[in-house]
Amino acid sequence: MREKTLRFINSNWFIFFLMSLAVINWSLETIYIYIPIAVLLTYVIILLDFNRTRLIPILMAGLICFQLKQIESHIVTFGIMLVFLIPILLYDIFKNRKFQFNFVFFGLLMWTLASVSSSFRTTSFIHSFAGILQMLLLLSIFFYFYSALDINKTKYKETLIINFIFLGFAIIAETFIYLFVMGNFNDYINNDFNLGWGGFSSISTIFLVILFAIIGEYSKKSSNIFLPILINVFILFLMFFMTRGVYIAFLVIIIPFILHISKDFSNKNKLIRFTTITLMTVLCIILLIGIPFGIAGSVIERLSDSTVNFANLDIAFYRGMDVFMLNPIYGTGMFTSHYFLDSITSSLGNSFFYSNSIIQILSSLGLVGFGCFVYFLFTVFKKAKYNTIYNKIVMYIVISLSIIGFFDAVFLNVVIMVPLILFLVGIDEVEEKDKVREGENYV
Repeated sequence: MREKTLRFINSNWFIFFLMSLAVINWSLETIYIYIPIAVLLTYVIILLDFNRTRLIPILMAGLICFQLKQIESHIVTFGIMLVFLIPILLYDIFKNRKFQFNFVFFGLLMWTLASVSSSFRTTSFIHSFAGILQMLLLLSIFFYFYSALDINKTKYKETLIINFIFLGFAIIAETFIYLFVMGNFNDYINNDFNLGWGGFSSISTIFLVILFAIIGEYSKKSSNIFLPILINVFILFLMFFMTRGVYIAFLVIIIPFILHISKDFSNKNKLIRFTTITLMTVLCIILLIGIPFGIAGSVIERLSDSTVNFANLDIAFYRGMDVFMLNPIYGTGMFTSHYFLDSITSSLGNSFFYSNSIIQILSSLGLVGFGCFVYFLFTVFKKAKYNTIYNKIVMYIVISLSIIGFFDAVFLNVVIMVPLILFLVGIDEVEEKDKVREGENYV
């Protein structure tokens, strides 16, 4: 029985099972399907001493398994889940006792402490406490996978990329269910699309991160026939869900990224053919599907409204600076921006964010918090200095998020930050050339 369980958990079918379960849980607008099974599987993996990287799909599927409107009505359920999870995770941490730390951990720790200090003069302790819990979650994920466990970095990175591919397809499945099964296609056309855990911005940012990961993987395995197909699929969905920040980040980053990563391609002619075929495929899809069904028009309207017209950002900036001046040193507390934005009768509405990571962090965490955030970014760039393919992927992801951060509060979005933290765990900390394993198929 143990061997059969081990084979299943170590297979891609385990990831498929969890992502499918998350989609079903999301579709039924409940939390009582995924959470009990996720807790049970966590106990199985830890108590039977299976590979801890198999906890990654449990965590990632959990990001998209519920709709945001459910959270406040299920606080007790989430509390019970934590009561069950914290003891087994603490048991695993102290059983291994292989604590190691790096600059990224201390950067996260400083950012977390800044979120705590911001709550001293908060206008809404509940929302500040929610922000503190989010930072503690990110710190705990990094500590658990990097500091407490002695994991195989190569296997970890392979598992992570596979999980991102499955996560992408799970999001696509939820999108099709929302548009066609639930009959909300007009919401997309009217740019009012939201899956509950995230809308256009979160989805397109995740697709951009997935693209970086797959292109980096393809540079090592250029004979793999599946990876180019996956790249084309995610480019198309990225284009259909693109927002202002992602649009600008894509334009600025994609060409330098491909040129930089092309040095690792063993077959440059294959890269040229792949790029040409990708562009032709995207053009054909736009002509055959995007334009006739009004998708292309919706994207253009979304980009023109949000990218060319910066009125919303101006409102957010001035209001954010007003809030910042209330407590410029320590801030007014995490996730309290809506308290100040409720009174604004503008196109911002009752937004929870200022649509800008810098303004959001300054107003929420003050100069102390912003300094800690900058230090966190510095630690990431410092640790990713070695010239490996994986580190290149991490660097371009962080740079992209920094660009998107001028238009969306991505660095305070847990759906974006959890995948980023998981990426940071795998940073190569020694100078070594990635091995090229042509023909290996991990998908």
